[in-house]
Amino acid sequence: MKKLLALILCCVLLTGLLAACGSAGGKAPPFVSEVDPSATEVPTEAAAEAGGINYKGLCTRTATLDDVKAAEGRDPDFEFPMGDVTAYAYNNVMLGELSFTQVQFSFTEKNVRISCTANVETGVDEKLNEWKEVLIAQYGEPSEENGTDTWREDSGNYIMLTAINDTTAQLAFYLCAE
Repeated sequence: MKKLLALILCCVLLTGLLAACGSAGGKAPPFVSEVDPSATEVPTEAAAEAGGINYKGLCTRTATLDDVKAAEGRDPDFEFPMGDVTAYAYNNVMLGELSFTQVQFSFTEKNVRISCTANVETGVDEKLNEWKEVLIAQYGEPSEENGTDTWREDSGNYIMLTAINDTTAQLAFYLCAE
């Protein structure tokens, strides 16, 4: 009986979380503008309440550069053109226990792309496995799409884990949710 009650309570809580994240009506959830710049947990407390794939509480394609600045707690280190968009780069970024050499943000109508990279002299596979363990703990087992570990959710958000080359690992967040 206790197990059944616990299961029902979990279902009620999950339904509430899904409703909260999906009820923004096309607008960014309120926590996006209230991100604590010092928060480095994966995910932030507010994002954990909303559930799902996020980067420091950012979880929609409507996130802006101002939202990114609030999440990172500072202005970008530099910006550069990347095709038809501008990329905003931050050097030496922490996301919970994950450490990145650089994080780049780019904004399109379809998504916010957050490319987190780490340069290693040797052991790019070790870096990818380290990141994968953290992501599995947070989001469960990935699917493999074209040889790439990918985590997807119903909102449209997804994460891809890849080796760019022999010395660069990449963890890319795609925020597609409205």
